[in-house]
Amino acid sequence: MSFTIQDPLLRRVADRAAFIEHLIREYPMFLNQWTKQTEEKFKKEMEEIAKDDPEVAHSYYSNQLSAFDDNEYRLDIFYKAMVMIAYSYYESVINSLLKQQNVDVKDKVELICRLNNIKLSEEAENAKLYLKTNFRHLRNELVHNNDNEANHKRRINIIAKNNKDVNMSEDCISLTGPDFILDCLQKETVVLKELCEKLGFQHKKVD
Repeated sequence: MSFTIQDPLLRRVADRAAFIEHLIREYPMFLNQWTKQTEEKFKKEMEEIAKDDPEVAHSYYSNQLSAFDDNEYRLDIFYKAMVMIAYSYYESVINSLLKQQNVDVKDKVELICRLNNIKLSEEAENAKLYLKTNFRHLRNELVHNNDNEANHKRRINIIAKNNKDVNMSEDCISLTGPDFILDCLQKETVVLKELCEKLGFQHKKVD
């Protein structure tokens, strides 16, 4: 009977990506469940108040629902947080491969390839470039929000134009869906998996 011993780093890359993807895909369902539970709580509170004053109870319930109706914002802040988490996943693996946390270079993946005399496939190179020119820019804007350079703002506007989940209005970014993040997460995994394998991290088949 043969079996495969999974390389710890490759397994970690795959597991972390799968966990982040699961969080992103499950959040809307969690938000809907939480919303329904909270609305039920407001309804029970209204019923208690209605025993003494039905008119006040109805006003209370309406006010509570009105103030609570903010799921668009809750989705936005969640997706923004996931941009940072997904980018951190990518960067942390690259740093562990580089083993030089304070190296000041713009393209650490390129440095790893040069130091180890390896070359990425066209698919991985294209994914790396996309992440560098899109995902990294968006992440930096969300984290720092202080880069007013015309080229940077132009890049953010291009990202918003090409991705229905990313919106830019009066220099304010909002995220309305998961597709852009999931696409970038998939590209991150392509780059990291290939980089690890070309550095010699491999699953081993045992007969």
